[in-house]
Amino acid sequence: DRLVPYYQPKIDARSGAMIGGETLIRWPLRGGEYVGPGEFVPVAEAGGLMPALDDYVLTAACCQIAEWQRRFKDFRIGVNLSALKLHHRGIFDRLRELFATTGARAEHLELEITESALITDFDAASNWLRSVREMGVSVALDDFGTGYSSLAYLRRLPLDAIKIDQTFVACLETDRSTVAIVRAMISMAKALGMSVVAEGVETRAQAEILSRLGCDALQGFLYSAAVPARKFEAMLELGRVDVSVVEVPVSSNTVISLDSVRKTR
Repeated sequence: DRLVPYYQPKIDARSGAMIGGETLIRWPLRGGEYVGPGEFVPVAEAGGLMPALDDYVLTAACCQIAEWQRRFKDFRIGVNLSALKLHHRGIFDRLRELFATTGARAEHLELEITESALITDFDAASNWLRSVREMGVSVALDDFGTGYSSLAYLRRLPLDAIKIDQTFVACLETDRSTVAIVRAMISMAKALGMSVVAEGVETRAQAEILSRLGCDALQGFLYSAAVPARKFEAMLELGRVDVSVVEVPVSSNTVISLDSVRKTR
């Protein structure tokens, strides 16, 4: 119970409106510091604790959704789900139980899964995802582009969105081939009826390029790091993130002009 959910905002790429966020767990320490998931998640995996950790985060998110939905209408909170939890036969019963006990509505929840979680048992995963979506929960494919990214299986998966991995976003300003790859990802997703979220957006130039390429939503330090629930709630109240008060990195080696992105759309 020492683990605390934080939330990182997701921003509409065109309007700048805040449309929700992603749940990211933190382990607070004395003095204001905390242990990040990069350190304790591998320990949890090695110790067989991932199903319990997944359930802890999912429960916390549903409780928070139930509170926020009384005041806000159009938002969605993402929760990362491990392969173990995804393939657990009790996931549907657990979701129904959480919706019933917390009062959270399914349309405010989005499950974020990785490609590796799907590949372990593709047919079973496809059926499970379809059942989850029938409950009203949306599903996003996380870290897209870092795994298999096969169109052959992607077109068969019942997904609502893909999340472009931050490794691609980081190179947008300096590598034309990355721009071409991201453009192809976005076009492919749109052709399949999926929305596109870009992770790790840190500069205004990256945000502008992604917007011009047709990306739907943006997430990253340009807007906000993951923040405690009350601070995130204040952002929901405002309806957007004030980028003017965020310390935005300035790139000194940008070689991709916005005009060139505009001309090649």
